[in-house]
Amino acid sequence: MAFWDFLKGKQDKTIELQLDQVPEFVEKSVLGRRKQLDEIIAKKFSEIKFVLGQMRLSLDDLEKKPLESENVRLNKIVGTARIQTITRFSSLLSKLEPPSPNELDSVKRYCIESNEFLKKEIEQGGKSIAYTGFYLKEPVKQIGQGVKELGQQFSFLNNQISEFAAVFLQASIEDLLKEIGEKSKAITLLESDVGKAEQAIVAAQKSKTSVQSEISSLKKSEAFGLIAKLNEKRR
Repeated sequence: MAFWDFLKGKQDKTIELQLDQVPEFVEKSVLGRRKQLDEIIAKKFSEIKFVLGQMRLSLDDLEKKPLESENVRLNKIVGTARIQTITRFSSLLSKLEPPSPNELDSVKRYCIESNEFLKKEIEQGGKSIAYTGFYLKEPVKQIGQGVKELGQQFSFLNNQISEFAAVFLQASIEDLLKEIGEKSKAITLLESDVGKAEQAIVAAQKSKTSVQSEISSLKKSEAFGLIAKLNEKRR
């Protein structure tokens, strides 16, 4: 309901449209909103890319930091955890690279899935992150700050999906109208075939009636009576 209210300018007046008028109406209705959304996405994707870049620098710093503990066993544990953390985050950051802002379906999917994906990866890698931060506090702290900022960005973008629902639905509406148009053509062709079949049936019935009438007339004719008498004599 909210979507259609938006398209109508939240007026109670009903707008009647022909099916082929709907695409243009929808496009004009969401045009200004699309430009506004594009600006927001471009800005936020730029900010996300910056955070990802900073986190990569923190991973480089983490990899280069020496383990200075005299406890060999602890160094081994932290060293292993550091490798796991770097591997996990390197993969994570690659997967969180924003898609093309022009592909709204990809943008929507990215905004919805990225925050949950980020939370899941942090939860699964929590143990190795904690061990790594035991000695290497500063780079791990910087990575944690990056995770926090990404979470805020993804939450904001998720809210924008609801705010700009009409824009995201435009492509779905166009696909639906295209499907309706194709089915309407198929129905028209079918109705045409049915009409031709009905005409053929009517013509056949008329022909049958005509033949039956001719047969009835023949039976009443003098020639038919003579033929009938000759058949009786042969018996």
